[in-house]
Amino acid sequence: MGEIITHDVFISYRSKDYDIAALTEAYLGQLGYDVFWDVNLRDESIPDESFSPVLEENICNCKDFILIITDHTFAKDRIFSQKDWIAHEVDLALRYGRHIVAFLLDGTQVPAEEDLPESIRALKSDKEIYKFPIDRKTYSKEDIFRELHKRLRSNPVFRTSQDENQIGGGVYNAGDAIERERLRTQGENTYKFDMRIINRILEENKDAVFNVLDVGCAQGFVGYSRFSDERFKTVLGIDKNKDCILYARKEHRGTKYKYAEIDLESAEFEDDLESKMLDMEIEKFDIVFAALSLHFLKDPMGGLLRLRNFMKPGGYIIIRGSSDETKIANSDADTALIRQIVERTYALPGVADRKNGSKIYNWLCSTGFENVRIYSSMRDTSGMKPSEKNNLFKESFGWRLDAVKSLEGEHSGRYRKMEEGLKKLERRFYDPSFWYCEYDYIGVGRF
Repeated sequence: MGEIITHDVFISYRSKDYDIAALTEAYLGQLGYDVFWDVNLRDESIPDESFSPVLEENICNCKDFILIITDHTFAKDRIFSQKDWIAHEVDLALRYGRHIVAFLLDGTQVPAEEDLPESIRALKSDKEIYKFPIDRKTYSKEDIFRELHKRLRSNPVFRTSQDENQIGGGVYNAGDAIERERLRTQGENTYKFDMRIINRILEENKDAVFNVLDVGCAQGFVGYSRFSDERFKTVLGIDKNKDCILYARKEHRGTKYKYAEIDLESAEFEDDLESKMLDMEIEKFDIVFAALSLHFLKDPMGGLLRLRNFMKPGGYIIIRGSSDETKIANSDADTALIRQIVERTYALPGVADRKNGSKIYNWLCSTGFENVRIYSSMRDTSGMKPSEKNNLFKESFGWRLDAVKSLEGEHSGRYRKMEEGLKKLERRFYDPSFWYCEYDYIGVGRF
C-alpha cells in the first residue's frame, strides 16, 4: 500500500447502491470536490473481514462524510454485525467528529434509534438527515449542485468568530502584523502573474476605462499595485476585517482607491455595497478581482452569484487561487515530507480549502460566466537567491508554522510532528541541492 492521500469528501454506501454512489461522486467531481469512495481501493487486496487503514485515515481527515441511505443501508442482518463496514464507517465519522451529511433516497424510512447499533445512534439523534433527489427525478442538475454546496463544508472556512476574519479561533487572522507581512510578500511574489492577465485585458480594450471591485482586499497591497494604471478609474477594495480596512485606508491613499468594511456573506451585503457605489458614483463594475479570497467563503459559488449583480455586461471576473497538490520537490523524500505537511494542515482547526485552484473553472462555469479560461504559473526555487527562497517558504508554509506554534500547549503537542516537519522543510529550502515548485492559477470569465 502506498502513501495515504486524504480527500475533501468520503462517500459511505452499500454495494447494492453503487449506481447512486457513482452518480453522487460524478456530481461532486464536476463541482471540483476531491472525493474518496471504495473504488479508490480497487488496486488493493483486502480480506473481506479486514477494514482498510486507508478508509479509516480518510474518514479521520475528510471534511464531509456523506452517507447514502436507502432501504438496504440499515438492514438488521448486516448493521448489527461486528464486521459491517457501514456501521464501522459511521462509528468512525461520529468518533472523529466529522461533518456528516446523510442523504435519504426518496421513499426510504430511517429506523428508530433502538433499531440501530448503540455506536451509531447519534446519527439519528444529533445529525440532520436530508431527503436528497440524487437520481434527478425531481430536481434539475443545477438544483442538485446548489443542494450539495449548501450541505457540504469542503469549500468554506470553519469560523468560530463571525466578527473577525479568522480561521479556527485565532489560527489565522489577516489583520495581525505577521500575516500582514506575509500577505505583502505574497503580493510581491505573484505580481508578474497577475499583471500578465490584467495587461491582456487592457490590450483587448485599448480605449476603455475600468471601475474595479477588489474582493477580499485585506490590507490593499495587491489591488493598489495591480490597478495603478490611469485607465483604472476607481478601485474599491472590500473586506470583512475591520483592521485590514483601517490599515488599507491609511497606507494606500489616493483619490481613486477606496476601502470599505463589507462582508460578501452578510445579509446586508447588497445594501452596503450599493451604498458605497452610490458614494463613488459607480453604476456597475467592469472588473471584479479576487486574489486568494473566495476559498474563505462558506459558499464560493453563492458569493459569485451575488457579485454578478454588480457587474457590467461584458465585464471581467478574475480569480486567483492555488493548490497544495502542486507542491513538489526534486526527491521522493522531500516530496513525501511536503505531502505529510499538506495532509496535516487539514487537521488544523478550521483550515480553508487548500485545493481551491482546481475548482475555479467549475465555480465560474456553474455560475453562468462565459469564455472561461484558466491560466497557470509555475514558481520554483531554481536560480533563486536565499532571500527569495525564504520569501517563497514564508508565503507557502510560514503561516502553517505560525498556526502550529499558536496551538502548542493548548493541544498538548498534537501538532508537534507537523511543526518538526515544517522546520525541517525550512532548512531544506536553503540546501543548494534542493529544488521546489508550485503552481498558481487564475480563472478569467466574462459576464
